[in-house]
Amino acid sequence: SIGTKTVGRRTAVGHTIFNLWSVLVILPFLRPLLLLIETTSSQLPVQIANFHLLFNLLTVLVTVPVLPGLVLVTQRVVPK
Repeated sequence: SIGTKTVGRRTAVGHTIFNLWSVLVILPFLRPLLLLIETTSSQLPVQIANFHLLFNLLTVLVTVPVLPGLVLVTQRVVPK
């Protein structure tokens, strides 16, 4: 986002914050999630796809209620 306008920098920072937030939220539940994913298929590529889907769904569900706070953090990190 170097050399871009404020909106572009905020988008990049917001995406990074979301990714970090997602990992921090899921990390404590990683073992149970992996055990659950193992039951979905005996094929590793299918398990990887299922984990990716579940990870994305869970992080979005957990993030929606705190989205205004994440927006404020992003705006403070990248002011106009």
